[in-house]
Amino acid sequence: MMSMPDNTQSFLVEKLVTGTYRLSKTFDSRLPITIPILNKLIQSITLVVKCTYDQVLFKAIFLFAFSTFSRVGELVTSKNAPNDNVLLLHDVSLSYIQGKAAEVQVCFRRFKHNVRGMPKTISFSHGTAMESAVVAMVEYLKVRPYSVPTEPLFCSVDATPLHRPVFDRILHKCLASCGLDSSRYKGHSFRIGAATDAAERGLSDSQIRSMGRWKSNAFQKYIRSHLN
Repeated sequence: MMSMPDNTQSFLVEKLVTGTYRLSKTFDSRLPITIPILNKLIQSITLVVKCTYDQVLFKAIFLFAFSTFSRVGELVTSKNAPNDNVLLLHDVSLSYIQGKAAEVQVCFRRFKHNVRGMPKTISFSHGTAMESAVVAMVEYLKVRPYSVPTEPLFCSVDATPLHRPVFDRILHKCLASCGLDSSRYKGHSFRIGAATDAAERGLSDSQIRSMGRWKSNAFQKYIRSHLN
């Protein structure tokens, strides 16, 4: 035994152990915010949010997050992070048909894994939720305080950028109002739900990758159809 090599120290074994450790930590317990849950959240807003402006704001941002497969960090600011890390007012435009808003175009300039720094533009229409995502955005833009186009898209009534803790707090209250476990549903659940919904509607892998700004098949771990 003394003359046998210690294979536990070999490069291959070390990599296998490291890989196993990483895999053991990749389980994501967050649940998808599906269309039925999104509808419940929208209905709950007026129950937990008293300010009329905030009601319009959170209806818009919940529907927007789902429709654009967004990460919360792309929508609301975080402490010590530059404001231009999030979507800005000039990143969003509307297209009209016969005088009515029909589609929203969104230019994501910065997003995770965008190593080439190339912006990605996606668009969404009214959607299948009980409230139109397009109409919600139009209504929000009508009441949004005036600011220069290079300011964050989503802001509070005093025109300051909407911060992550505020978003998380309102989402938590809405989930509680719906009788849902806020430890299992987080801001990222909008993105998980969007991917799940897209797969159930029969969108191709390439379409889902494009909408969610994924560069690989990593999106597949977001599809939780078996949990619906």
